Parts: sequence; C-alpha cells; structure tokens
Amino acid sequence: MAIVSCASPEDPMRPRLSRRRLFGWVALGLSCPNPRDLAVLLPRRPRPASARPLTLMETFVAGTAYYEAEMVAPTLRPGDRLTLRREPDNRFDALAIEVFTARGEKLGYVPRADNPPFTALMDDGHTLVATVLRVREGWRPDISFRIAVTLPAGGRTS
Repeated sequence: MAIVSCASPEDPMRPRLSRRRLFGWVALGLSCPNPRDLAVLLPRRPRPASARPLTLMETFVAGTAYYEAEMVAPTLRPGDRLTLRREPDNRFDALAIEVFTARGEKLGYVPRADNPPFTALMDDGHTLVATVLRVREGWRPDISFRIAVTLPAGGRTS
C-alpha cells in the first residue's frame, strides 16, 4: 500500500485535498500516514449516543377508573411528565408498571400487553419516563390518558 501525504506542507493541520479526492485515494488503496490528517477532512460529531431521549412507544394508561385519574385529569396537560415505577409484587401481573403524576398521584398502569420490554429495561437499571400526549374525559366510563414511554438521555441509573 502506497503512503501519500494528505496535509499541506505549510500547515500540517490544513488539508490540501478535498474529501472527494481523499476518498478516491482510499478506493485505490492509498492511505494517509497520520490519522490526524484524515480527521481534519472528516466532519466532527462529538455527540454521545444517548444525547437525546428515545420514545419507545405510545400507549394508554390502564385501570384509570380505580385510581386518582378522575381528580387529576383536569390538571394534566399534553407534555406533562409522568413517573413510571415497577410493581413486582402485583398479584395480577408480576411485570406491572405503575404510572404516577409528578406530584405522586397514581393514574393506573402501563397496559399488560405493552409492559414486558419496559419491565426488562427497568429491571436492568434503566430509568423510563412517560409524557402525557392526550387526556380524554368521558370517552369511556373511565378517563383515557394517551402517553409516550421514553428512555431519557443517559437513562441508566446503575
């Protein structure tokens, strides 16, 4: 493999070649002797992998008729943050995940059909949060909350 200088002789950090020409050289089997020369030509993206939250699923809150949802519904708005908490001792569902408001009022649960992947993440030490997307009062006998379950940026607690 032939070695060709990619930097300008006057300023070793200033590239003399365009990216197009450099990648053409790479295609021909030529390379730069110094990795710093290549770094000057490539775009820098120092963003860590977990720099922004990741929405995992949109779902509803189950069991709202049995908890404080009716009293809390008028105060909740789209965008409000909710807390998710595991309840492994639940006698109906060992994978249960409770949904609470920021003030600690229980709204209900993540639906049983949706909770296995979230349970696995939470049991592995990830923090999951939910955000209110929509509140519908009187749509059914109970209050209907549409939520987005999200893995926040840096969502690992352990």
